[in-house]
Amino acid sequence: SSYYGSDVLEAGNGYWLVFTNDGSADISGEAITSLTISLSEGWNLIAGISSPVPVGSISDPGGIIVSGTIYGYSSSYYNADAIEPGKGYWTNASADGDVTFDEGLARSRPVFEDMTAGANTLTINGQDLYFGIDIPADKMMSYSLPPKPPSGAFDVRFSEDWKYCNNNCEIEVLNTSGTLIFTYDLSEQVEQIWVLTSMSGKSYELEDSGEITIPSEEKYFLT
Repeated sequence: SSYYGSDVLEAGNGYWLVFTNDGSADISGEAITSLTISLSEGWNLIAGISSPVPVGSISDPGGIIVSGTIYGYSSSYYNADAIEPGKGYWTNASADGDVTFDEGLARSRPVFEDMTAGANTLTINGQDLYFGIDIPADKMMSYSLPPKPPSGAFDVRFSEDWKYCNNNCEIEVLNTSGTLIFTYDLSEQVEQIWVLTSMSGKSYELEDSGEITIPSEEKYFLT
């Protein structure tokens, strides 16, 4: 329910680590070839086994993993295709239950149905946001984002932890040093004029597709 310091890295748990400089570290021990993890309802920070496990091959007999909500982090959150050794991932569970990682499992989870085809897109530091679309109520949780990272890391999202918004959207930014590059692509079917406005009051009209580099601020508004 909150971040806490840890002296031990437990198998199956994910952790945030901070480094003073680039480098690498060796981890020795026996290989982990199979691992069952107990998930709690809501967001869980997890890690896998000693070999990559495709997201579709995670054994989830209770169907508790919310489709589309397995995220890695690399300068911003991204949808992971596989659980890689030595990395932590966020996943959202619809209920308490167990999931299993095993290097011998074939595909067992259903393919994610992406509802953002044809949506307007806004990409900031690699994080894709979608706007001007309606998502069915039973699919909405697939477009939620994990908890914000610790202070010092970058993050961008729509308010209330979404990566999609229909209209009158508020964009929240964590770690606002320097400038931001907004890359946008509007659907060919869009007739509405979209305007990006910063907290300082500067406005930028979005048309077709393009790129805007502007000073970073804590919030932007898309209307």
